[in-house]
Amino acid sequence: MSYIRHPERVVAFSIVYSTQRHNPSPAIRTIGAFTAVRRNSDDVSFGQHQFAYPNQEGSTPLADMASLANPQTDCLGSVILPPSRHALQASGVYDPVAARSRALPIPARHCFRRCHFLQTNMRTFRGISRQNGISLERPLSTDTMYAAYAPERAQAIWVNWVTLALVRDPDRASLLAAHRAWNMIERARVAR
Repeated sequence: MSYIRHPERVVAFSIVYSTQRHNPSPAIRTIGAFTAVRRNSDDVSFGQHQFAYPNQEGSTPLADMASLANPQTDCLGSVILPPSRHALQASGVYDPVAARSRALPIPARHCFRRCHFLQTNMRTFRGISRQNGISLERPLSTDTMYAAYAPERAQAIWVNWVTLALVRDPDRASLLAAHRAWNMIERARVAR
């Protein structure tokens, strides 16, 4: 779906679940978040956040997600489509509703304005991310590596969403240019 304009405030979430084999409802291990706050067509600020839950005792992943949102916030989640989505749906293995609730498990507390879901395949997702200077974990990375890259993946969700969904936003090019400049500054800061 194409949207006309980038909302005033957006937070993209990348959720990493624990991969315990015998747990039918795995716990959230890490949350990566990327915020984009648009003040006007010429002014946008970005932020990156990471929350980790190593033992799940006393942890509140959903409260941490809600802390980044307000009633003017649009939330983004990502559903990376399997290569043969239609075949998986026919077999009953792929459930799009479950995929969305895992991508963005925010409770209906009215802490946000609207939820959007980026739906794309991994090849497109990685290609757009790479074009915009975002480094992602390698395919088949360890769970620890996957968790470490959660903030970058959240950033990539926002970039892919702006690129693919906001095709009619007249400020789309300037939003992406502002992001590239911000990303270069952040990488230079980390390299110091």
